[in-house]
Amino acid sequence: MLHRDALLRVTVDGLLARLDRMGADTLDESTRRSLERLARGIPGDLLPVQVGLFFYGALVLHAQQRVDDTLSASTSTHGLRKHEIFWTSLYPVLRQAGYTLHRRYAPGWQHHGPPQIDDDPSFWKRFPEAQPLDTTSFRAMPADCMRTGEKIVFKVLHTRRDHPSANEMNILRFLNEEPRRSHPHNVCVPVYDYIRIPKTERGIDPELSLAVMPSLQPSALLGVCRIYGFALHVIKQSFEGLAFLHSLGVAHRDICPSNIMLSSNGPPFRVYFIDFGLASQFDPHSLPQRVTWIGGQTELPEVPYVSFLDRRPVDPSMRYDPFAADIYALYDAYLLNLTTLLPFFDDLGDRMTAAVPAIRPHADECVQLFKLACKQVPWRRLYRPTIRIQITYRVDGWKAAARNLIQTARAMSWYILFGRTL
Repeated sequence: MLHRDALLRVTVDGLLARLDRMGADTLDESTRRSLERLARGIPGDLLPVQVGLFFYGALVLHAQQRVDDTLSASTSTHGLRKHEIFWTSLYPVLRQAGYTLHRRYAPGWQHHGPPQIDDDPSFWKRFPEAQPLDTTSFRAMPADCMRTGEKIVFKVLHTRRDHPSANEMNILRFLNEEPRRSHPHNVCVPVYDYIRIPKTERGIDPELSLAVMPSLQPSALLGVCRIYGFALHVIKQSFEGLAFLHSLGVAHRDICPSNIMLSSNGPPFRVYFIDFGLASQFDPHSLPQRVTWIGGQTELPEVPYVSFLDRRPVDPSMRYDPFAADIYALYDAYLLNLTTLLPFFDDLGDRMTAAVPAIRPHADECVQLFKLACKQVPWRRLYRPTIRIQITYRVDGWKAAARNLIQTARAMSWYILFGRTL
């Protein structure tokens, strides 16, 4: 989660001033000229939190003698942007480690195709290399494993001790160690490996690592579940997963739809939580604990924002229970899907989103309450499509409606045969 202050764009002059301070006495004149050329020549703005990555990437590109090459790759309408320089500089390093980024970041790449016209949705399918990295998702990058062919995702982890997200790697390691990794309720995203980002030629250490994780799909639209039986299965896994994390003393602190992912194949799907950058870990025997607000995408009753647009807490020093906050945020993440099954989840929602955190149920109690609520749902509701065929037809045409019908029928058949085992 980016704070409001972190969403303010850095001007070119402001960027050059920051780079000069970061380089201070370590950069020679040639390197400074390269940094200035990249800062002025590559389009796009940077967020304050992206400046350090740009600085590192620019230094590496200078050492690789790829400054001219990178500037040429940024000249077209769909060329490279400032927030992509970090990944462009890592292309040779990651390839040597056995991973391939999109060819957009390869040395010598340029977009030679036409520009997108009238938001043509087929353009990105014909020219996927022309699509820039989302500026708000700059810490994650899809790639391919050269050895297995598997699609993976890199996630930037900060290892500097005083960084707000410095605990993320430790928590990921903890949750990915046995016997925790094999626990059926462990929803932490699997991490295959960690790659340390090397120092620059001048010895500047970015204090960053990359977590190598499987490629997943978002759960924000549970329409991919096809029927409500599988949607409830996804939500049940999330409840059980949160109870497992809390039993280990781990509070996620940023549960939201964009941080809950699904396995690539299904239904049924496996649920995974991602982005433990704000997470905290405590001794399970020392709970409850109190923390101060450091970010998050869900506004809590106990930590109100200044306003809808100003997402800073009214009182930054206010301390709150992160475990009770996780309970509120989890129900909020699935509110839209559960409201379609009212009134069966009314009582559960009222308790999990209570304005007073102390009266919210604990995570393990939420699991039991959710299972009781599921038993009240009529069996016919479990087979109801999450996306109506008529809506698919009106939005995407008859071919998409036909695919939706076939996939929904398959989901119903699977649920009839195996649904009780979920």
